[in-house]
Order: sequence, then C-alpha cells, then structure tokens
Amino acid sequence: MANIDEAKLTYLLDRLAIIDVQLRYATGADTRDWVLYRSCFTDEIDTDFTSVFGGQPRRGSADRFVEAARRFLTGLKATQHMITNHVITIEGDEATCVAYVQARHHLPN
Repeated sequence: MANIDEAKLTYLLDRLAIIDVQLRYATGADTRDWVLYRSCFTDEIDTDFTSVFGGQPRRGSADRFVEAARRFLTGLKATQHMITNHVITIEGDEATCVAYVQARHHLPN
C-alpha cells in the first residue's frame, strides 16, 4: 500500500511541477520578468509555431528565444497570457501536457 501512495504522491508532484512551469511562463511574460521566463526552459529547446507562421519546427538556444520574446513583448503596452485545462500524461520520465492558451497582446494605435 505504501508504494501505491508513494506513486500517487510522485504523480501529483510531477503534475504540479509541469503546471508550475506553464504558470511561470505566463507570469514571466506578462510581468516582463525575463529571469522567471527563462527558468521555464532547458538550454536547448524545440519550438513549433507552424500553425501561426508556417515554416518548420525549430531547435535552438533558449537564451535566443527568450531574447526574441523580450524584444517582441516589450514593444506591447500590455499582455495577458492564460493557460488552463491542463491534461497531463506521465509515463516514466516523460510527460506530455496539452493545455488551452489564450494570449492577449495590447498595442494601442
């Protein structure tokens, strides 16, 4: 019974850690806290914006990605990123999270 409880606790802690990364991402972007935002990524990351911009998925430097986000978001008057409905699948050392993301970017004209 103790192993089952330990497995459940590990699952819950992993799930909270995954959700926490997404909350740090949104909060870091909206508060322009680039250290917090950078804490969401490993040094090398895969990005896929093909549904927005076309092209191909990319692998690159997290530092370069964060700097590009900083330049883009700093030019906006305000942003609000909301991430909800986390559906998380954990199998061993790998996890997948599907979530709803709504990003509002305000640039007055």
